[in-house]
Amino acid sequence: MATISARIDDQLKAKAEQVADGIGIPLSSVINIFLRRFVVENGFPFPVKALDMDAMKPQPVFDADKLEAAVKRAVADPDYPIHPEHFTFYDEETQEPIVIYNRKGH
Repeated sequence: MATISARIDDQLKAKAEQVADGIGIPLSSVINIFLRRFVVENGFPFPVKALDMDAMKPQPVFDADKLEAAVKRAVADPDYPIHPEHFTFYDEETQEPIVIYNRKGH
């Protein structure tokens, strides 16, 4: 029997141990199963692809121009039917959240 030593993120290891415990097997068995499948499949036993980083970026929920117009209407007209405390959207360039409060908010 051989021993393999690998550096693994602490949180990943803890989560993997929880899953293995839920199944009722030790983490070493999980690793053995993976390696056996890796050999049988002559590679990964699942598709391995590069992540599409653009698809992972948060997308604005609203069109920024429409959102700005709605906020201006809500702020200018106290009788406007929708008075949210605030609107939040993501700036496309910085990917930072932008919060716009109406006058009844903060």
